Amino acid sequence: MIMQNRIRIYLMATLVLIMTHLYSCKKDSEASLAVLTTRMNKITQSTATFSGYLLNNGGATITGRGFCLSTNHNPTISDDCIAGYSNTTLFTNTVSGFPPNITYYVRSFARNSKGIAYGNEQSFTLWINTPGPNVTDIDGNSYSSVKIGTQVWMVQNLRTTKYRNGDLIGTTTPDTLDIRNENTPKYQWIYKGYEDKVAIYGRLYTWYAVSDSRNIAPLGWHVPLYNEWAILFDYLNEQYIPGAKLKETGTTHWIKPNTGADNSSGFTGLPGGEREVDGAFNYIGYYGKWWSAGDYNVDAWNQYLFYDSNDFSGTYVMNKLGISVRCVKDYLFI
Repeated sequence: MIMQNRIRIYLMATLVLIMTHLYSCKKDSEASLAVLTTRMNKITQSTATFSGYLLNNGGATITGRGFCLSTNHNPTISDDCIAGYSNTTLFTNTVSGFPPNITYYVRSFARNSKGIAYGNEQSFTLWINTPGPNVTDIDGNSYSSVKIGTQVWMVQNLRTTKYRNGDLIGTTTPDTLDIRNENTPKYQWIYKGYEDKVAIYGRLYTWYAVSDSRNIAPLGWHVPLYNEWAILFDYLNEQYIPGAKLKETGTTHWIKPNTGADNSSGFTGLPGGEREVDGAFNYIGYYGKWWSAGDYNVDAWNQYLFYDSNDFSGTYVMNKLGISVRCVKDYLFI
């Protein structure tokens, strides 16, 4: 009987503890002010747009929300802070005036009578014309690279004759062979067969060679997708002259006037011209064209720079053309 009473008392005490714990958890949850730094929406050459999300107001009216920034980890309201604008739980703002090549840390925050809560930390660096790692392709060709925004780009056009696995990328004999009736021509060419042009302008590839599953880019790199070209464009487009920032300066390789070229990005775009489907080689010195990866039918996307324009444009072209390739690193360099 005594043992049964002890068990009964023990069970009742345990039940009280469990109920107390559950009630405490509920109260803590209700009282917890919580906020999340969701992401950096857009980064340009001197601005960054952030968004945050209010997870829980803790049962009290929010009196302030926004973002804290610092060159040190875990920024607080003692550092530089800006307001977040929204009528909902999602808030956003854009900050400008950042000097380049410095890493910044950002956290969202929310404040009410219960205190201040911070979101998870994000970091960003507004890279511009900063050297990246060197890379070597399967042929042993060496390339330098440059950090621009959140990306790392090769500074030279691709000039490999092999896929990543060592298989040869075909070419035509003669190099002026008409290929318009071929279904999926996978070729590379030297512009008009001039060997001395390869080190400067790289080789010209059909889109079918570029999109082959054996991979034309060195390990750790790839042919950029459309949206990756768009990221580069947006990052440099504050003054609407992205082309000027991307072109190699002078008229050694570009035809005069090479309008506005300052190469401030370090991309060092060169005018490699193109190889037509009928076998003609044209426009070296006048414009550079670079393939975009992706799935296409008759036409494929390319980006191009002109000798007489500041623009950096894109359009669809026939995927049997031979044009240049510029590779981007596999991950975002933030």
